Amino acid sequence: MVASQRSCRRALCAVVLPIGLVVFLGHFLRLSEFGLYEDDYRTIAPNLTRPVADLSDAFAGSFRYWPQGRPRNHFLPVALSVIGHRIGGLAGVYALGCAWLTLNAVLVHVIARRFIDLPAGRPEADAPIPTQARTRLPETTLARLLVRGSAAVRR
Repeated sequence: MVASQRSCRRALCAVVLPIGLVVFLGHFLRLSEFGLYEDDYRTIAPNLTRPVADLSDAFAGSFRYWPQGRPRNHFLPVALSVIGHRIGGLAGVYALGCAWLTLNAVLVHVIARRFIDLPAGRPEADAPIPTQARTRLPETTLARLLVRGSAAVRR
C-alpha cells in the first residue's frame, strides 16, 4: 500500500469517529426510549418480522415498479428494518439508522473536501476559507467548521 493511501485512510478514520459520535449524540443518544412514529407504522413495522429471503423480491419490485421515481427510497427502509431487527430488535433498526446517517455525513465531508483545500502547515485557528472555496461555497458557519475540522485532522 502506498504511503499516501495509508495517510488518506488514516485521515478518513480520524473523521469517521468524530462524525459518528456527533451523529449518535445528536440523534440517537436516547435510543433505548425510541419507538415507532408516524410513517414508521407504514414502512418499518410491517417489515420487522419479514424474512431476509424476501429482500431480493422487494429489491426487484422497487426497481420494476419505480414508486415515485425513487426505487431506493422504498427499498432501503425495508432492508434496514429487516436486517436491523435481526441484529437487535427495534434498537438494531435505529443502530443501522445511525450507521447510515454517519455514512451520509462522511460522504458530505468527503465532497466538501473537494471544494475546500487548506494550505499546508496552517493552524486550524487561523485557517481562513481559501479564495477558490469562497467562489464555490458560501462562507458560512458550516464551511468554517469543515475547514477547521480538516485542518485538525491534517495535524
